[in-house]
Amino acid sequence: MSTDTRISQKHSVVATADLEDKWWIIRFRDLDTVTQARRVSEIETMARDAAAVWLDIQPSHVDVDVTIATAASATQKWKHARQLAMHARDDERAAAALSRESVQDLRERGMTFADIASVLGVSVARAHQLARR
Repeated sequence: MSTDTRISQKHSVVATADLEDKWWIIRFRDLDTVTQARRVSEIETMARDAAAVWLDIQPSHVDVDVTIATAASATQKWKHARQLAMHARDDERAAAALSRESVQDLRERGMTFADIASVLGVSVARAHQLARR
């Protein structure tokens, strides 16, 4: 491969970072080399630089896909928690809409706010609030 061809194309590398003692050890799937980083924020740069040296190309010609193995379980839990929170917000909006509709339905049937409050188990003030929204 000529130098011109090697420089003009991007090389993609896949790496995994594991926390060992106080260092992040970065191992490459298809390169017979490792590197290390002190902080998570340094992992991608260190991986890119090590791959560039190994491949004898400029770091700007390396795309890296790094998985932080040590944090994989926690990251999955975090994503699941975010999804649950999003669903909870959606459910809360739906519940609020149904609450308003319930009060509106009862008002349309001629019920007083005092009666609505008794039927739904809310205060009269809450029945008024739901009717106004």
